[in-house]
Amino acid sequence: MTNDELLEILSQTRNVQAVQPFLRKCFDSILKIEFTPVKNSRDIVGMWSAELEYVEFSGGVKAEGNVEFWLKDIERMMITTLWDITKKSLVEYPANGIERNEWLFNYPA
Repeated sequence: MTNDELLEILSQTRNVQAVQPFLRKCFDSILKIEFTPVKNSRDIVGMWSAELEYVEFSGGVKAEGNVEFWLKDIERMMITTLWDITKKSLVEYPANGIERNEWLFNYPA
């Protein structure tokens, strides 16, 4: 990431959507973040991978205040969400590896 790109990110306090093009340089394999479908929303509810896989966050993240703080909040929520999904998968996975519960096949990906 260049200094100009970093300054561009740090200057985006009013238009949080303008940070989207830089997310791939901030986080590995993150194409974009998903906001609630309200105009000018600051509520982040999920993330998209470079392979166009969507993961809904376990909780919400507010894109308010300094951009470096809410980007850190996104990182924390990524870790929390992936931990929650992994933990749920371990609990739901059958001991014999054959009998699977329906939620594994219907989980919103």
